Amino acid sequence: MGILFYSTNRKAERVDFEEALFRGLAPDGGLYMPESIPVIPIDVINSFKEMPYHEIAYNVMRYFLKDLVDDEALKAMTKDAYDFEVPLEQVYERKVKEALTGILIERKYSKSEILEIYLNQINYGNLSYGVEAAAKTYFNKPASDLTLGEGSFLAGLPQAPAVWDIYSNPELALNRQSQVLTLTQEMSQDKGCIYVGSQHDRVCVSPEDTANALVEILNYAFSPPSYEMRYPHWVFYVYNWLFANFDSTTIYQSGFTIHTTIDPELQELAQSMVEGQVNALADKNVQNGALVSMHPGTGEILAMVGSADFYNEDISGQVNMAISPRQPGSSIKPLVYLAAFEKEWTASTLIWDIPTDFPPTGIPDEFSPAYKPVNYDRKYHGPVLLRSALQNSYNIPAVAALQYVSIYDDPTTVKEDGFINFARRMGITTLNREDYGLSLSLGGGEVSLLELTKAYAIMANRGRDVTPIAVTKITDRNGQTVYQAPAQTAEEIISPEHAFLISDILSDNDARAPMFGYNSSLAMPFPAAAKTGTTNDYRDSWTMGYTPDLVTGVWFGNADYTEMDSVTGLYGAAPVWAQFMQTAIPIVTGNNPSLFIPTNGIEEHTICTASGTEPSESCPETTTEYFAYGEGPKEAKEDLWKSVRVDPWTLLGHSQECNPKYEVLPVLNVTDENAKAWIRGTNQGKEWAESIGFTEPIHFIPTEVCTVDDPQAKVEFAFPSDGESITSDNLGIYAI
Repeated sequence: MGILFYSTNRKAERVDFEEALFRGLAPDGGLYMPESIPVIPIDVINSFKEMPYHEIAYNVMRYFLKDLVDDEALKAMTKDAYDFEVPLEQVYERKVKEALTGILIERKYSKSEILEIYLNQINYGNLSYGVEAAAKTYFNKPASDLTLGEGSFLAGLPQAPAVWDIYSNPELALNRQSQVLTLTQEMSQDKGCIYVGSQHDRVCVSPEDTANALVEILNYAFSPPSYEMRYPHWVFYVYNWLFANFDSTTIYQSGFTIHTTIDPELQELAQSMVEGQVNALADKNVQNGALVSMHPGTGEILAMVGSADFYNEDISGQVNMAISPRQPGSSIKPLVYLAAFEKEWTASTLIWDIPTDFPPTGIPDEFSPAYKPVNYDRKYHGPVLLRSALQNSYNIPAVAALQYVSIYDDPTTVKEDGFINFARRMGITTLNREDYGLSLSLGGGEVSLLELTKAYAIMANRGRDVTPIAVTKITDRNGQTVYQAPAQTAEEIISPEHAFLISDILSDNDARAPMFGYNSSLAMPFPAAAKTGTTNDYRDSWTMGYTPDLVTGVWFGNADYTEMDSVTGLYGAAPVWAQFMQTAIPIVTGNNPSLFIPTNGIEEHTICTASGTEPSESCPETTTEYFAYGEGPKEAKEDLWKSVRVDPWTLLGHSQECNPKYEVLPVLNVTDENAKAWIRGTNQGKEWAESIGFTEPIHFIPTEVCTVDDPQAKVEFAFPSDGESITSDNLGIYAI
């Protein structure tokens, strides 16, 4: 069996599975030997006919030597073939199936084919199943090149391979070979050499041959088998994929050649970078890392690193962290804002980054203590537009966004409009609890690196679905194609306009500068969308990002969840993400990276920088922003600066029935009660209001209109009274 790793120029590089994939995993060791078996090993196995050896071994070899199999031998072989095809079940049911399957096998397979099945599944120890795999394991050569000494050594193993293990019981193993050779020599002498069929000369084994064979193995330097794989986590990922899509019989008998999507150049690059970063951050208690990179258009996985060192048990290196769910931190935020886009938020939606008490589950009036998120920098940034909130990874706006979207679907409708179902639509399958709170917007639910990379690939692929692909094609030993990866469905998961908007925001280096600076690891020499993530107590460091040509996700942390020492997503994962992308993009694109191009459904509007609405006459500064067609900014009348008619006494909205008189008052167009409290009650809030022209006393737009029931000032003169004459130069006026 073989595996093909493809390089980016699509030139195939073959790597045998005994060095990569099924070594020690498949019952045939990943090596399939056709029926043209070398003569010597078969003669040697035949020498066990007088010993209490498995009946099938003798009968199969007798067939091969004499070109004859009687009914009993055939039954024995079909029983063993059945053992290979059907797993062990309850005894009575098994016996019935065994009889029926035996008949079918005899009809389906020739004697040669039954022999072939048997010899390719018998156990020779040390994870070697089949004579070809055994020859590779013990002597590093094909079975056809085995000598008498080597063949006799292998022939003695199948009855008890664990007992006659050359590595743990060398004396017993050598004694076993001696028994085999002795019996083979006796057979040769008794029968005047051994007849092996009309197509072969008789095989003669003399005492001298026996002695030489014994000395050969006695002096042979057996090297304990090493099963170190080239790309181990990828190997096991493909292995599991095979068993999810094919039955074991097909896998083991077909001689598969598997064409995978992995790119050796990018894979080597990824492994080196992950290992290097773990070494560089060892003093920060960073022991592990993972990376997944795929083509967003085809879904082909080009690199998968599951750990820094597969063979390091101290870091649980054999756990594939690329497919192990972990908390994603802020790298989940783009999905939250995408869900908000579908509910009429835009890139210019104004969100209040101020101290806020949220209901933990997002449901108002719940009795649990309030959820009070804070930002990474422990500061509040006042009113911010969505573009800035996302790019600077402010936490409070993200929580507000999830509260707006809602965590779960509205039970009063049939529409799947909650964030959990949106995430599932994006390919996240691990958010299955029923008790998530608003902290989910900050990474409070676990996702895998591979699935989050798929979600980002949808953004990179203009909203179209992307199914990660590991295997493009499988052929059998005859060169026939037995599997061809299906084309991507191109199903629209999110609108192409929303995909462009999120890509444009995530690639905006100017927008992220207040928090990250202009020269962070995320600042690339070509347009690239990127988002970092850091979990509580620094247990996980993430960076996710993409161009239209390549999407890559990087994680660092520890498999046992121990904390790192202040390693953020920007400090831990981002340098590896940036280095990998800057190296891989020229390789993948031929040094011609694609740009994020607005779709036909994107339009550009001028907005007020402070409010995100169309600018009113009072707006002091404007900028431009992208919007999906029909989803433009709020109108100018929704700007922060307004002049309204108010009742002079109550300062409520004016109404004729309340008071025919009114006052025109400049007001701040803010209705959020938390925002009002922040503006009136904090120095930061007052300074912000003053920066846009509102000084104390600050008046907010009325949310109610004055009615006849509202109290009004009523003035009546007590002196002078109506009609009274004034005769004094000094007049005192009294009113009540």
